[in-house]
Amino acid sequence: MESLFTLTDVTVHRRGKCILSVERLAIGRGEFIGVIGPNGAGKTTLMLTCCGLIHPDSGKIYFNKQDITRLGTLNSSRIRRQFGYVPQSAHYHSELPFSLREVIEMGLAGVKAPWRRLSRDDRQHIDFWIERMGLHERCNHTFRSLSGGERQKCLIARALVRRPNVLMLDEPCANLDFYWKENIYALLDELHRELSLTIMLISHDDGLLPNRERRLLLLHQGRIEADGPAAEVLRTERLQKAYGINPL
Repeated sequence: MESLFTLTDVTVHRRGKCILSVERLAIGRGEFIGVIGPNGAGKTTLMLTCCGLIHPDSGKIYFNKQDITRLGTLNSSRIRRQFGYVPQSAHYHSELPFSLREVIEMGLAGVKAPWRRLSRDDRQHIDFWIERMGLHERCNHTFRSLSGGERQKCLIARALVRRPNVLMLDEPCANLDFYWKENIYALLDELHRELSLTIMLISHDDGLLPNRERRLLLLHQGRIEADGPAAEVLRTERLQKAYGINPL
């Protein structure tokens, strides 16, 4: 499988402490990777470093054979256009009075020049994703009036209107009930199959993660404790070391 990402000797420090240390990590084009581990293990830092939103203190990150740690501002911006990012729900200000459609339109920020109006093609593309997510009846409702699951579908659509090559999701099902967790994970599995996207998904719900491409990364104290098929990564002794107890 062709590598899309390659990280080598990457470290990130905060307040004098190393919060991420990756000797080597290769992610193939079209892979679906689940990232698991306890709180504070470095999962979000790894994701943001991969997509260029955090600059590492050392090491190299290759994306499409380009070392993104050495790119200037303009080229870095062009690289980031290839990413669709869905942040943790706690990091999105749901009280802002935007409609569902307006939130999805925000996904084109940074892709289109700020002075350009949305084209007919842009609007049709937005309509497509609203329909694909089953949100057409909620199109003009405010984001804050949506259910938790509908908000997550809206944020996924916002990421996908960018036509990304890579979709990154940081705990997209946190605080959702079982129905919505199953619904969102099934949707991501379908999108992976339909679009051949490379997907990186941070989750605490390993039992519900899509079955396709069951590669998992287990992080512990900023390091990759295990990397491989789910059955290999989820061995009791590894989970006990990472979490202190068996979490499953």
